Parts: sequence; C-alpha cells; structure tokens
Amino acid sequence: MINVNNGAGIVNIIGSQFENIERVGSNGKGSIIEGYLNNNNGLITVNSSIFIQCKVDSSDGVGGGIYLEIDIGGESKYDLSGASYSQCNAKY
Repeated sequence: MINVNNGAGIVNIIGSQFENIERVGSNGKGSIIEGYLNNNNGLITVNSSIFIQCKVDSSDGVGGGIYLEIDIGGESKYDLSGASYSQCNAKY
C-alpha cells in the first residue's frame, strides 16, 4: 500500500497494473493508495495504470483502489486522469 501524508514528496505511478488486491480491517481507506493532500504535501500522479478488482473489505471501508482526502491547498496536487478501474469496490 502506498501512503501519502504530511511532508510526502512526489509519487508517480506509471504503467502499472494492480489486480485483486484487498485491504482488510476496520476503517480501511484505499487498497492501493491512501493519500492526505494539503499545502504541505507533494503530488500524486497516476498515468497509464489500471486497477482491477481492488477493494476495501469492511463495513466502513472507503475508496476501493484509491482513497484521497483533500484539504485546503491540496486541490491541485493530484492527477488520476491516466488511471482506469474495473470492478473495484468499497462500502463508501
């Protein structure tokens, strides 16, 4: 799992495939990427990558393959336009 939080640098995911990955446990947030973006963080870019059957398996899980919590200053710190998803799920 890739965790991007306060003080993180730049995360580039390019030409990757994530398949059948499950995050278990309570309060799960994203099976591949869990990110908290604000004015103190770097950048997350996903390009030419696919997420297949990635899920968070709990009653309160959020964000199937990717979960981003965006605060003030983090609005332009991500680009997921190169990501595609198939059969990913979470409770929320």
